[in-house]
Amino acid sequence: MIDDERWLAYWLPPGSATPSSVTCADPGVLQAVCDGLGVALACRTSTCIIAGLHGAGHLHRHAPLLARGLVDEALAAARWPQWLTDYALRARDGAVP
Repeated sequence: MIDDERWLAYWLPPGSATPSSVTCADPGVLQAVCDGLGVALACRTSTCIIAGLHGAGHLHRHAPLLARGLVDEALAAARWPQWLTDYALRARDGAVP
């Protein structure tokens, strides 16, 4: 979970950071997170899309404009069932469990 920012170090190349030195304020971390979420949101399976939306919902706490942009881009490019679109709209505002 993004609340414990230590996990973010695993998104970076080996040796580039230590868990205690990584925060969401680091541009490299934000780019890596956004890249990963973008891949999940472009996936064809609902499981991957839900994972990407869930991550974007947590990202909203730290970078709301980036999170909204990721979700908006995915919504514009995809034709999802209504239940998934509804979840996307909640994730866009950071309202994920």
